[in-house]
Amino acid sequence: MTTSPEPGVTRRWPRRAALLAAAAVVAVLAVVAGSHLIGGDQAGPDGVAAPPTVPAAAPAGGAGPRCMAELADAVAAASPDPVKTGRYAFVHSRWWGEDSSYSEQTGSAQTLSTYESQRWRSDDGSGREYQIAIPDAPSRPDQTFHFTAGGMPGVAAEPIATSPTVLAAQLEVYGGQPGAGPAGMLRVVADVYRYHFVPRDARVALLRVLAADVRGLRCAGAVTDRAGRAGLAVDAVSDVSRQRLIFDAFTGRLLAEEELLLRNPPALQGQVPRVLSYWLFLAWDRVDGLPR
Repeated sequence: MTTSPEPGVTRRWPRRAALLAAAAVVAVLAVVAGSHLIGGDQAGPDGVAAPPTVPAAAPAGGAGPRCMAELADAVAAASPDPVKTGRYAFVHSRWWGEDSSYSEQTGSAQTLSTYESQRWRSDDGSGREYQIAIPDAPSRPDQTFHFTAGGMPGVAAEPIATSPTVLAAQLEVYGGQPGAGPAGMLRVVADVYRYHFVPRDARVALLRVLAADVRGLRCAGAVTDRAGRAGLAVDAVSDVSRQRLIFDAFTGRLLAEEELLLRNPPALQGQVPRVLSYWLFLAWDRVDGLPR
C-alpha cells in the first residue's frame, strides 16, 4: 500500500428473550414480505438491475414505514450486545460503483470500479483507512490514508445517542434535513455505519428515527445482499433514482446501501436502470490500537 499525506458478534440469548425476538422477526418478515416482496431487482456484480417494483406507501398514521418500527421492536426484545470498548471504531466494507471523469473532447464517462475499505476512527476524528484493491476486478489501487484529529468526519457525538429524538436532531444537522429528503436521510444512516461502531440500543434508535420521522420511505420486503445475507429493505424512490438500505432482520445492523439510477440525468449516459453505488458492510468492532 502507498501512504498519502494527511488528507460479527456471537450472541447468547436467554431462551425467553430469544423466543420473543424470533417471533417478532417472523412477524416483521411476514408483514413486509407478504405484500411487498421484491425478488427480481437485485443487482449482480456488473451493476445492472431490473426495474424495481414500487411497494405500497407507509400505513396511515405514521410518518415512516411500519417495517422499521417492527424491526426496532424485535431488536429491542433481544439481549444487549456484549460490551465493546476500545479507542477506535473499526469498519470493514466493500464498494462497487461508477468512477466518473470528464473531458472536453469526449464529455462525461463512467467506468465500473470496486475496492475494499478498512477504517479505524477514534472519537476525536483521527484514524486511518486502508483502501484495498480487488484482484482480477476493475479496482481502485491500494492506498493508505492517515487522519489527524478532526480529519475523519463523524456523523454523531460518541457514544451514539439512544434517544430517537436526540439522535434525529443530530442526523438532521449532519444531513441538512429537511432539504435532503428521504433518500438523504438513508444516506445519513449509512454514514453512521461507515464511521461508527453502532451498539444495539443505538441501532434501535436509528430504526425508530426512520419509522417515526421520515416521510416518503417505503418497505421493500425481504431481499438478499451481495454477500448472500438475507435482510429487510427500505427504499426512497424518485423519478431518477432509488436509494435502498438493507438491514439484518435479527440484529438490526445495516448490511448494505444501494443507489440505483432509474433514469439518466443530463450529465450522465449509459444503460438504465444501473447501480451507481453499492456499499456492503462486512464487519464492525471497537479496538484499542491501529495496525502496524
